[in-house]
Amino acid sequence: MLLSFIWRESGGFFGVMIVLKVRIGLFIFMLSFATICVGGGYTKNDARNVVNQYFAALSQGDILAIKDVIGGKILQKRRRLLDNPTYPAFLSKIYQSASFEIVSIELTASKGVKVTAKITLNNNESMPVELLLQADPRVNRLLIVDEREI
Repeated sequence: MLLSFIWRESGGFFGVMIVLKVRIGLFIFMLSFATICVGGGYTKNDARNVVNQYFAALSQGDILAIKDVIGGKILQKRRRLLDNPTYPAFLSKIYQSASFEIVSIELTASKGVKVTAKITLNNNESMPVELLLQADPRVNRLLIVDEREI
């Protein structure tokens, strides 16, 4: 009954095909949008922005900006360094002319984001790193919560 109604209202076989294509297209669009969103409505682009802010802060030795984009384990591990008055000069010396490249951004099962990046230092030494970002409801944005060399 329903199929005959759709058939009649849409103009036959080709009309049904058009209706199906539109519905399938809408479904694929919704599915693709869901795959690029992180828990809390954040996107891969949001993660990219946080990581770029982090790398810029490292190269400038900007401790306040670093504290603004990190949280969780990484903040606990680096708290003493970040409070050390000589640490900003050390960071800018190491990372001042380094280059940073984001290699991949993947969503994790825990509604976080894993960012793989490559840091190339002045002496052309390359360090691949993996950053884990999580949504922090206290500040209503993504924060880098862990970092490790790979």
